[in-house]
Amino acid sequence: MSNKISQNCIDLLCHYESVHDGDLSKIDLQPKRDPSGNWTIAYGHCLFYSDGTPIKNFSDVEKLYPQYLTINIDKAKQILSDDLNKLSPLVDKLIPNANQSQFDACIDFCYNEGINRFKGSTLLKRIIAQSPDYMITDAFLMWNKGDTNGDGVLEVLPGLTYRRKSEALLYNKGILQFFN
Repeated sequence: MSNKISQNCIDLLCHYESVHDGDLSKIDLQPKRDPSGNWTIAYGHCLFYSDGTPIKNFSDVEKLYPQYLTINIDKAKQILSDDLNKLSPLVDKLIPNANQSQFDACIDFCYNEGINRFKGSTLLKRIIAQSPDYMITDAFLMWNKGDTNGDGVLEVLPGLTYRRKSEALLYNKGILQFFN
């Protein structure tokens, strides 16, 4: 049986991503940099060069994605829906026996960190091995760091720690709770 993304997943994702708006003085929504310096739109949708590298220079956003310099909330919701529809079958294939809460937690994780990172992660290995809850939680919490200075040095980001705790609780107990 294939899982479908539930409202819990959307609520979790939207809580931690929120709607990105780079310039509150302008009407509608503009691109915004995430804590690692990547340009995003809408609900944390990262913008990439054709080689898959995240865009870090705003002039490249203007050149490559002029359609995203201003979007409305309906467009932001559509982008999120499109992203989740692409991600859902990939996650379902990796964890086909997951229950709804486990699936939703992994969708949120993959939306934030990327499906390729999930594929090679200790988290996925522990999920497949059906490890105890505490080991799954530890594996989620391994992903709470970011390079905020662009110097390659990772530091713990409280927002990611809160998000990983929420994902782990949803995965292990089926409880949706927000931290922060």
